[in-house]
Amino acid sequence: MRVPAAGVAREAGLWQARALGWSAPAWVAAIGGTGRWAAVLAALAVAALPLWWHLRLVPAGREGIIAVFGEVGVYPADLCLALLAGLALGQPLGLAHVGRRLAARDDRAGQRPALGLDRAGRRLARGLAVLAAVVLSSALVAPRPALAAGLAGHLALLGLGWLAVRASGISRTALVGGLVGSAGLQAGLAVAQFTLQQPLVPAALHLPWLPVDVALGGTPVVLSASGDRLLRGFGTFPHPNVLGGYLALALVSLPLLGRRWPRWEAAWWSLGVLLGLGLLACCSRAGWLAASLGLGVWWWSSARQGHARWWPLLASAAALVALAGSPAGPTLGARVLPFGAAANPLERGSIGNRLALDRDALPLIGQHLPFGTGGGNYGLLAVAEGYQEGWGEPAPNVLLLVAAELGLPGIAALALLVWGMLGALRTDGRLDVAATAACLALVCLAMLDHYLWTMPPGRVLAWLPLALVAARPVAGQPAAGATT
Repeated sequence: MRVPAAGVAREAGLWQARALGWSAPAWVAAIGGTGRWAAVLAALAVAALPLWWHLRLVPAGREGIIAVFGEVGVYPADLCLALLAGLALGQPLGLAHVGRRLAARDDRAGQRPALGLDRAGRRLARGLAVLAAVVLSSALVAPRPALAAGLAGHLALLGLGWLAVRASGISRTALVGGLVGSAGLQAGLAVAQFTLQQPLVPAALHLPWLPVDVALGGTPVVLSASGDRLLRGFGTFPHPNVLGGYLALALVSLPLLGRRWPRWEAAWWSLGVLLGLGLLACCSRAGWLAASLGLGVWWWSSARQGHARWWPLLASAAALVALAGSPAGPTLGARVLPFGAAANPLERGSIGNRLALDRDALPLIGQHLPFGTGGGNYGLLAVAEGYQEGWGEPAPNVLLLVAAELGLPGIAALALLVWGMLGALRTDGRLDVAATAACLALVCLAMLDHYLWTMPPGRVLAWLPLALVAARPVAGQPAAGATT
């Protein structure tokens, strides 16, 4: 018989209380109050990602969107994660006091612990800790050690936030609810921006660069069939690609809410359509591909269980056909097929620039073996050693970027993290569909865009699929061959 998550947490809490000499009512009150506030903070951390205002600790010495690659700052999402870690791990019942005892007891019994860490969880936690330690040690070889130290501190905060999610027993619905709610607002704003061709963002949000003139070089645009420059929707993010990743993960995670509250099916489909329109408006190829792969995992899982729906696929195909025949069809077609017959120089140049940046990373990796350029210092050395001119754009591929900045220790730390993640995607012999879909989308984004490593809000976005692993499964959801 499947035990609801709330009952599992209560039973585990009583066991911990007896181990520490606490009375049962004291434990229930402590975990109940802490858990509710922890869930609110976790949801706020994910929902606050589009807020770009931040406190600069180490200034970049330059302005614009490129300033984020040369500064250390504290963002609203970071404050929420810090409060979450302090609230959950500062309690006497945190992992530091009882996690090992819970894990050892449950491992002996062959059970997955309710609040402690199982083997896969411990590997994942070690991977996060080792990665932060490697980045910190890279400050010894970095031209600007402050950038490496700031990156290491942020990774350590994400690791503590991950442990806090696990220790507090936060439901996945809290994390996904915060993500989807905020992403819905961003999608609506992006659609309005693309439709009206106006930024629609007040200066009070302190975006590092607000595109007000599509004629300016560097403005994120696409070309229409007539050659006009069209502003891409970006929400309140500094670039449409970052919005694309945010919306893609939201769309991939939305089915979890649908399974939790199936009576609201019409509302979830409506929200899914809004997120899809936002993805179209931001014109992010990586976001489109990531969303397709993640949703494909959900459909494949349903097909294996024998209750897959075909009408969403047919409706999506009909929508694509209608879109291809619309006035926006040639514009989006050139975006999807940048080397096709209808492609334009802007799209071909975008792909060529990305390939060139990845190609230039290879000699930089070899030249700085075995310890790399130092965390956050790739752009500085790319310019100093003649691989680039100007400000030094990071390699789009996160794996190449990590290898260049951290060298062989970074590759080993990343491999440890991936190993722990792969082990955590299966629970009790079943595939964790929600986490697998989100992780597959994350891998796709990381192969094509560097903001998941170079921008603090991007790193919090990359943390979300890991947090879904740490969060307990949604209460009351059966797992016939798969678990959400």
